[in-house]
Amino acid sequence: ADDIILTLKKTRRPDDWVFKVFKFNMSYLLFVSPLIVLVFCSYRTYSISEHPLLLIISFDGFRYNYFDRNLTPELLNLRVNGTYSKYMTSVFPTKTFPNHFSIATGMYVDVHGVLDNKVFDSSLNRYLTYSYELFHYNKDIVPIWTLNEKKGDGRHTGCMMWPGSNYEYQGTTIKHFQIYNESIEWKERVDRIISWFLDSEEPINLGMMYFEQPDLIMHTFGPDSPQLNQQLARINLIVEYLIDRIKNSELLGKLNVIMLSDHGGQAVPYTHVIDLNYYLDNSTYSMYGVSPNLQIYPNPGKYDEVLNSLRKGAEKSGHFFVFTRDEIHEQWHYKDSGRCPPIFIVADVSYVFNDLLVNIGKYKKKSPHIKDFSNSSFGTHGYDPLLENMRAFFMAFGPLIKQNHTVAPFVNIDLYPLFAELLDLELPLTKPNGSFIFVEDILNIKISESYTDTGPTIYIIAGVIIGALCLIVVISIILHLKRIESLKQRKSSLSSYGVLAGSEESSQNFEGSKLLVTSEFEDD
Repeated sequence: ADDIILTLKKTRRPDDWVFKVFKFNMSYLLFVSPLIVLVFCSYRTYSISEHPLLLIISFDGFRYNYFDRNLTPELLNLRVNGTYSKYMTSVFPTKTFPNHFSIATGMYVDVHGVLDNKVFDSSLNRYLTYSYELFHYNKDIVPIWTLNEKKGDGRHTGCMMWPGSNYEYQGTTIKHFQIYNESIEWKERVDRIISWFLDSEEPINLGMMYFEQPDLIMHTFGPDSPQLNQQLARINLIVEYLIDRIKNSELLGKLNVIMLSDHGGQAVPYTHVIDLNYYLDNSTYSMYGVSPNLQIYPNPGKYDEVLNSLRKGAEKSGHFFVFTRDEIHEQWHYKDSGRCPPIFIVADVSYVFNDLLVNIGKYKKKSPHIKDFSNSSFGTHGYDPLLENMRAFFMAFGPLIKQNHTVAPFVNIDLYPLFAELLDLELPLTKPNGSFIFVEDILNIKISESYTDTGPTIYIIAGVIIGALCLIVVISIILHLKRIESLKQRKSSLSSYGVLAGSEESSQNFEGSKLLVTSEFEDD
């Protein structure tokens, strides 16, 4: 603009109206332009992803009927105003790692291979705890965080302590992750995942967050304890904090939130411990996993001996069941895994095996006020998912979720296609075991058809504003052209009048009129 003005200064005549009009409109445009730039900058302060936003939160061991205790009013309010199911069915076994990985992959445990929190893999000849190998039994599995990240086009995932999320899958590692660390305060976890959604460079569009309670306290004191109720109240507070953070950020009205749990919890009296040493020689087999179900690997040549001893013990005890690989129930979706043990034992409801004796000792130390444990209990899970106390909960709310709506109970593997639909992602080549049919009624609209990126809207508006300003400049020039042409015509008429009159008086009148015209132009 400065170069153009300089050129006009060099070439203009003393009464060049174009220069003045141009200078005025360019000054106006240069004044307004920074305001337009400011609009752009303020719009992109938080750099929210242009893709659909989803936050998934898991509260470990939150049984579906804990809501009946009226200790979580914030969750109840969100549940009523969104969509919820009376309960959600877990996969077998109702343990933390198997269910969190089934939620993340849409697969039963016999497909993804995480049969328990601890699994013996005979092909590796290793006892697997939390590790890369535990979650990589099937290389065709694509967790939802990987599916989202691999889609690209600015999609990113952040996982806060979600089991298995810190590892690479199919050559892809997610943008943000935090491995499990109980010492990290709950508010800090919320703050961090919100900050990932608002990241200035690569914001996430999918967040997954894990809380270890109320499961952690349930194991020590049981599901009916006042200590567990305290954790329910604590959960209500962190949900309130989360909602406040959402309301006070650019995520309000854009973020879809799903809250759920992986399983329920069962009270176990201290007297309900089955000691397998009463029924077979512990030097004849190896035992893996965690009660109430255990993987039994007989020593070479001891298979029949171990199996027969266990069957006799089960008959005598009446509180546990023995299965060979082929006898395991089909509905558990367990036996077809290459990690399935040759013998599998499952305790009856409210019973556990002696593998928990070490843990039970720790539980007792945390309850010094109890002198007689014969009438006391602790808690566990892992039983058949069809049992009422193993049921999990599900609720969802957000712009793409129906309000004041309930859906029929479903299995947690059905969540994977729901996640994919919410995120506008295509399912992977290895299709999940879950089905979208059972969860599609949760959505208030079909995402792939309805979602439009609102990001470009601001650019369209700004373009219209700039175009309007340019139009104003052009119109101003045209109006000035017409006005000056009119003034020139008046000047020409006055000049002709002076020549024809040939008198001094007429000449003076002409000079006065000329001065008037010049004055009008300069004022204009």
